[in-house]
Amino acid sequence: MSTLIKGILDVSKIEAGEMPVSYMELNLLDFARYMSERYIPIASKKKITISVDPESDSAMVYADNELLSRILQNLFVNALRYAETRIDVSVKCHNGKTILCIADDGIGIPKDYREKIFEKFFQIDDVAGKRKYGFGLGLAFCKIAVEAQGGCIWVESEEGKGAAFKIQLDIAGSGAV
Repeated sequence: MSTLIKGILDVSKIEAGEMPVSYMELNLLDFARYMSERYIPIASKKKITISVDPESDSAMVYADNELLSRILQNLFVNALRYAETRIDVSVKCHNGKTILCIADDGIGIPKDYREKIFEKFFQIDDVAGKRKYGFGLGLAFCKIAVEAQGGCIWVESEEGKGAAFKIQLDIAGSGAV
């Protein structure tokens, strides 16, 4: 119950602008590696590998360390729930933007739900025998927190072939913030 209440309060605070965004310059690739390493022990127990694409771009972004950490926590927890054997992480830069991708090889997300999953309290009913987890606030928080930092988040997915959650942020020095 306390998790539900904390989730509701956090989403409400950030929506109301009461959770301040404290920008700092971060190396997004290093940050993604650090966060990936935190989940390797859990992944190993589930026989899932987490890898960071060695061809990823190193990119400095302006972001809130705490918010970005919580966003990636939510995305890794979700990926670990649905991945079959692997989670792939990458960072790519293009035209003053950087895109962080966390992809799994799980069951995927049906087309009709790809936008809805970012709505508060929305959960997909019993997808491929996987039971519901949480309260439908994690991805809603991610969306609100990414947008509070001037970015955007979306999912690319094909049923039966996994899901790739992507976050786009401005590269530091590109005129943002």
